[in-house]
This record gives sequence, C-alpha cells and structure tokens, in this order.
Amino acid sequence: MPQESFEVRARDPLGEVTEPAFLGALGHLRLVHGTALGTRVGQTPLRGRSEAAGLEVERYKPYEPTDELRFVDWNAYARLGDLIVRRFRPEREAPLRVFVDASASMAVPAQDGKFEFAGALALALAYVALRQQDPVELAFLVGESCLVSPEVRSVSLLPELLAFARGVRPSGRLGYAVAVRRYLERPRGPGLAVFLSDFLFPREDLESVFSHVSRMRLRPVAIRVLGPAEREPERFFRRALVVDAETGREKPVLLHEQNVARYRKALGDHLGGVEDLCRSYSGVFAVCDPTGGLRTALFRTLVRAGLLRSA
Repeated sequence: MPQESFEVRARDPLGEVTEPAFLGALGHLRLVHGTALGTRVGQTPLRGRSEAAGLEVERYKPYEPTDELRFVDWNAYARLGDLIVRRFRPEREAPLRVFVDASASMAVPAQDGKFEFAGALALALAYVALRQQDPVELAFLVGESCLVSPEVRSVSLLPELLAFARGVRPSGRLGYAVAVRRYLERPRGPGLAVFLSDFLFPREDLESVFSHVSRMRLRPVAIRVLGPAEREPERFFRRALVVDAETGREKPVLLHEQNVARYRKALGDHLGGVEDLCRSYSGVFAVCDPTGGLRTALFRTLVRAGLLRSA
C-alpha cells in the first residue's frame, strides 16, 4: 500500500471520535472490567468494608448494633417506634485511567501516526466508559511527570477531554515508571489502567508499573501501537541514517536480508515480552495498527483481546 494512503487515513483520528455516526457505533460497546469495582457510595460492598448506600432501596431489615445510623429509616421509626434499616441496590463503578505515552518516539515513524491514534483510542475508550457511568481520567506521560485531565463522569464533557488531548504533543525522553508512580501517589480506587504506548523503554520500568497498579487493584491493559513503517521498515527504505528521536543518537542502517530477519525477531521478542508481562498480572494485551483505523482497533482487535464486548 502506498505511503500516501497511510497519511490520509491517519489525518485526524481525534476528530473522527466525535463524529455522531462514530459515537453511535461506540454506543454498542462495553468495557470488560473483570472483578474490579470502585468503592464510592452505593457500590457493591468489598470484603472488609461497611455496606454502602445506593440510590434505589432494595429491602428493609431490623436494626442491629453493627448497622450505621445513617441507614435507619427515621420516618418508619416515628410511625412504628421500631428501628428499621434500609438496604440499597448496589451500583457498580470501575474507574478508567488511560495513560498515553507522549514521548518523542511516539511521533516516529511519522507516517504511522502513532501518537494521534493513541490519543483518539484513549478518547474512544473514555466515551465507552462514560456511557457505563464509570469515571474517566486521561494521563499523558511526559518526561517524568503526567499531564492529567480532570476526572470526568458525563459524556457531555467529552469535548473537554478532546480539547485536553489536542493540547499535548509528543516530546522528550520518558521516565515511564517515575511518571506513572507520581500519578498514583494520590490514592486511587480499583478499576482499569490502560497503557497506550510503543513500550520502547526498559522492561523493568514496565514491570515496576504493572506491579504498582496491581497493588492498587487496577487491572493493567497494555495496548501496543504499531504501524506498518515500524513493523516492516524495509518497505519504506533500504539504506538510511536513523536518528533516535529521544536521545539524538545517529546510526547508519542497511536493511539487507539478514538485518531484516534480526529486526523482525527483535520486534517479535519485544511484543512477546510485553504480552507475557501483562498476562502475568492478569491483564489484557493487544497490538493496534493506526493505519487499520479506529473501528478495526475497537470492534475487532480489542474485542478479541477481551477488553471490549458488543452490547
């Protein structure tokens, strides 16, 4: 396929997310959370926690000394003289935290459009979560820090997330583990932690991140953004001076048959390593191609991976 067609298809994936027809299609998807549930008022009780209140009364029961007074029906007490406790129908909530790699490597190869696609995929997943009444935060990882959106709980605020995503450009070298840990310094409830990246950093950084989020009862989801120019560079050049986007190092590269074979093996080992690490923490792993489009990534790749399902 000619390079020009890649550039056209990846022109403005963020804009595509907000198109009415696309949002209508997203309405048929649901996030698969596993067993992760948050702990806000009204949720399914977790072991070791007191029963929380919801919005809809499910049943009544006689008061016991271990019950909280805020659940006593005082109107019933005034009429009957008996202490009766309301029990509510539990509500489920699994917050979605999406981490988008904003390092310089996400801007290359330029024709793959990795960073723009990652931002659009984050926005699409946010919309799906918001339709499930789950709160969402987007975190763009820059250097050793995070640019974090406000926590959003309504689909009506999707334009704010879009504006936030449009304001970030990839740059610099990423300290992945440090950046994520700084985000998690504030207490977070259980839910999903989705990582959109090319994962071109040391494995021990990713292992540290997965270990940390798992301890906080966040289920890790690793989505490797990988386009054709990175998957099959020999289709685009044979001889070149390759410049590391984050360090500025230069290296002449000749893609003869042996080097191509070595590259493909290294790429396969890299993908397999990220997948094995993610699975070891009971997470989800997927590889998404920006040139395949958002619909393919969402309705095929992420459904097959088990992150999404059709309603």
